[in-house]
Amino acid sequence: NNLAISQMYGFGQSTTNPNLLITGWQDNGTNLYDGNWGQTMGGDGMLAFISHSNNNNMWGSQYNGSLNKSTNGGNSWQSATNGISEAGAWVTPWIEDPLTANTIWAGFINVWKSTNGGTSWTKKSAFTNQGTLNAIAVSKADNNVIWAAKSAGLYVTSNGGTNWTTISSLPPGTISAIECSNTDPNKAWVTFSGFTNANKVFQTNDQGATWINLSSSI
Repeated sequence: NNLAISQMYGFGQSTTNPNLLITGWQDNGTNLYDGNWGQTMGGDGMLAFISHSNNNNMWGSQYNGSLNKSTNGGNSWQSATNGISEAGAWVTPWIEDPLTANTIWAGFINVWKSTNGGTSWTKKSAFTNQGTLNAIAVSKADNNVIWAAKSAGLYVTSNGGTNWTTISSLPPGTISAIECSNTDPNKAWVTFSGFTNANKVFQTNDQGATWINLSSSI
């Protein structure tokens, strides 16, 4: 009783209010917690987050890249896909830039950037493989360093998306998540999904040129 239980795809927490969360729930909408639970947007709730500079600015999504934004703390929502001409994955990856508030990065077939919270978008890559991206990350140490992954491979840029390098030094497989070091722009970790033993977690200290397998017995 009194527990809000559902399959959660992701959540974002306010940087100033530990009791303010926005969450995406399978078949049960996008929901806010501010001491009490309440639905703020319907449908399949996917990845959602709150701006690190303003709790009124929130973003929530549904499947296949239906991106939405709110500027009034979730009281109302509007579409945030103007200019994006590609389909997204079932759970489309998107995040607020860790250093520049209201700049949003999203992964469709390519990486897209918005500098106005999702009102308009610019394509920042030209990947030839047509598969959709399933993970993106932006370095807090240098937000010109951006990582993106799809089933066909892993990509990194060190100049904000002007040029991308395809990473070929990892074993084959589907990357499920990417995390960047907060202090070193060359350091990052990736995780693999699937069923291959000891092929789960890898770390790079040189922006993807080489990798250390941290999987151990996983």
